[in-house]
Amino acid sequence: AAGIWGIKAGLMNRNASKTMSIRSGGEGTTALEVATAFLALQIRQARGWLLTQPIRDLKRGALHWTYNVGFPAASLDDQDMTKLYQTCLASAIELAKLDGTLSIGKVRAKIATLRNPASAMEHAGGALYPEIAAAVAGFARSRKREDGLYAMIDIGAGTLDCGTFSLIGTKESDRCPIFMASVSLLGVQPFEICKDDPDLLTQVRREVDLRQREVIW
Repeated sequence: AAGIWGIKAGLMNRNASKTMSIRSGGEGTTALEVATAFLALQIRQARGWLLTQPIRDLKRGALHWTYNVGFPAASLDDQDMTKLYQTCLASAIELAKLDGTLSIGKVRAKIATLRNPASAMEHAGGALYPEIAAAVAGFARSRKREDGLYAMIDIGAGTLDCGTFSLIGTKESDRCPIFMASVSLLGVQPFEICKDDPDLLTQVRREVDLRQREVIW
């Protein structure tokens, strides 16, 4: 079986429910189906690991599961991408509960029968959170935090996240307005692909500079 990379990048494509990620034996699998299958397996593994550990706290009562997934944008205003992520998470949570091998047929059937992704996701205990909000929250609670204006650059495997925010602390709570943020497909993997081509590498560097400047300016 061939390996798959760029699962997150594939899901960020607004045509993820139609774009083919794998073709084998004349049958194609969409980027949405691949992301859903991967997430379902990750949830199943996490739940299984936790339930097989001798953790005393688990014996105090029934477990209440919640599933929080990062959303690659400053807000949930992008309705098309939000619906894709809701469909992926809601389907993955339900698929993770099934016994036996997780086939692409089961994944496709679950996605096809999902009528209201937002409601199904919420009912299953799932939630989407803008990635920059999660990153900012982590920084705001760190020992190195200081009030002021910040620019954050996060270089991942397949994406480049840039954001600007202000951190203001009071006696009651913290205020952290996010001014602007962007997510682009300019992570480490695209850089590695282009590093042996001087022209492409120069273009990648220009694009990275541009994304940062757009947000900071």
